[in-house]
Amino acid sequence: MATLTAARETVAMPSLATARRLVVKIGSALLVDRATGLRGDWLRSLAADVAHLRARGTQVILVSSGSIALGRGVLGLPTGGLPLEQSQAAAAVGQIRLARAYEEALAPTASSPARSS
Repeated sequence: MATLTAARETVAMPSLATARRLVVKIGSALLVDRATGLRGDWLRSLAADVAHLRARGTQVILVSSGSIALGRGVLGLPTGGLPLEQSQAAAAVGQIRLARAYEEALAPTASSPARSS
């Protein structure tokens, strides 16, 4: 799995070395596996990368999708399009779990998660 850590070591992204602020958009496919749910190992790896960047003085802003995908699995909803009510229910359930997962992953790094729908 390629991470920012790997990129940092190979200097594949030299512009990251001088960035003061980094905005990272994390999509559902990175966070949630349809068969197993949340990809905790991947999220912890991301948190380690965030900690490294913050220690270097870079402000890191995470923008995350995934609440509907995560909630869909918890509620046992089918793949594909959902009626609005089911989509909202999945988002509500998934957002709570996603926020908790970010909090647990970022806690060792002393970073604070804040999530917006």
